[in-house]
Amino acid sequence: MKSSKDPPSVLDGTLTVEELSAIKAADQVSVMGKQTIRDIGARARQIAGLKPGSKTIRTPELIDEIVDRLRYGEALASIASDPTMPAYTTIWNWREADPDLDSLIRRSEAVGQHFLVDIQQDIALAGVFSTGDRLRDEFLNRTIDKNVGRRNRAEFGERVQVDQSPVVINLPDWAIRVSQSKPRLIEALPPPDPDA
Repeated sequence: MKSSKDPPSVLDGTLTVEELSAIKAADQVSVMGKQTIRDIGARARQIAGLKPGSKTIRTPELIDEIVDRLRYGEALASIASDPTMPAYTTIWNWREADPDLDSLIRRSEAVGQHFLVDIQQDIALAGVFSTGDRLRDEFLNRTIDKNVGRRNRAEFGERVQVDQSPVVINLPDWAIRVSQSKPRLIEALPPPDPDA
């Protein structure tokens, strides 16, 4: 049984500021994090439900538009939230049923990642892709770095280069003899007791 001091399992908007502040910070973050994930899922389902006459029939033109938008760096979730596009889960169902489509979408997302990385310099130089707000541009570039780095670690992720050079160790004769005799020493040991 929960006491009145236990944190709520779901934030439903009925708690006062005083009640919220009484919750321990760690519990508050946990509860709010879970609620945020639920809210994002609910919002995505709501957007999908608000699409009047949502396109669910797969046509070459529809696939071409999805692929084109992906190639310019737009996220699949953003494309799916467009009222003229199929729902996010519909696109994933198509991908699961058609490996060629899945491969095409993956390649298009990779092209989009390269596009986003390419426009970063333009954004930093206040070019045509800049928002006009320096702080927003910095945030945009950091977001692109983080997103692309997560999705394509091989090309854009952070790496640490380790240079290895072959090491030749001149061992004295006695060390070579000891290293060669180790297998014989191990064989001479009694087997371990299985009951121990």
